[in-house]
Amino acid sequence: MAQQKLTIKDIAKLAQVSPSSVSMVINGRDGLSDTTKERILRTIKEKNYYPSASSQRLVSRKSFNIPFMYPIEMSPFSDFFYNEVARGLVEELTLNNFNVVFVPLLVNDGNIEVPSIINKRDADAAILMHDAPQAIIDKLDELELPYVLLDWQQDTHGCANIDLDNQRSTYRAVNYLIQMRHTKIALLGSERQPQFFLRCFNGYSKALGEAQLPVHPGWIQSSVHDVDSAVSTIKKLMEADADSRPTAVCCTNDYIAIFALKAAALLNISVPDELSFIGKDDVSVSSYIYPELTTVSYDKAKIGKETALVLLRMLEGEIVGDVVMGGGPIIERKSVALNLK
Repeated sequence: MAQQKLTIKDIAKLAQVSPSSVSMVINGRDGLSDTTKERILRTIKEKNYYPSASSQRLVSRKSFNIPFMYPIEMSPFSDFFYNEVARGLVEELTLNNFNVVFVPLLVNDGNIEVPSIINKRDADAAILMHDAPQAIIDKLDELELPYVLLDWQQDTHGCANIDLDNQRSTYRAVNYLIQMRHTKIALLGSERQPQFFLRCFNGYSKALGEAQLPVHPGWIQSSVHDVDSAVSTIKKLMEADADSRPTAVCCTNDYIAIFALKAAALLNISVPDELSFIGKDDVSVSSYIYPELTTVSYDKAKIGKETALVLLRMLEGEIVGDVVMGGGPIIERKSVALNLK
């Protein structure tokens, strides 16, 4: 015969207190003596009691749900960078008794819909990754739900944003190539993320400017989004005469770099002897490709944890501004060579 599930009243009876006292302990409210609180907690532990989620919701008026909203093409289930970010975020929010609900932003008749979890008010706060229409921001503001913008590419208008400082990490990547005696450096990225590419370009041009190196318009390429487009881009760069041909390429992220390395192999371009490549992010596969990718590292799990901690502070009523999470050390591997020409 199955054991009957204990209720708050049962715990109260065993601990010789009122049900309201048990409820206060479960929901973290003050007002009880330490002795009473310890007796209730001891009883809960001895009886292995877990309050039902529905009763907690009724008492606290919380859903305990945090939607993690992301552009469908940048799913944390398929994107190596955001997968590790999501892992750190989930671990921290789970420790604080919140459920993370992964919500892809779906397009309907050309417009991104406000997710039903928001419309139904079944969330206590939200996280928006990289990009989202103003309609979702307006809805969160209307409902007075706290939210954090993660790696946001638009103007944040004073909202809490976890800024990954892409301009500075690109600046550091280009400076590394300059230290390796490269003076002809191209920039590869994708026009599908225009604000992100612009920030990377600003870091690229700043590094070249400080080194008094030219910014060659033909070396700035924003049309790489797969291997085929990388092939046509790399081919165009290398078909130029020797004086107009780059010796190194800074890629706006590791995905672009991986496409470019594959393109170089298909074009029989020796890496790094003929052309060096550096990426950004240090995603897990960057050390398994050939040649292994030199890249600017990021502590992705730490980024996720910090995002969660900022949101928890906001749920406590704290006003939080931007938090900058810059890149870590450059991981030197096999895709960059010292330029001896």
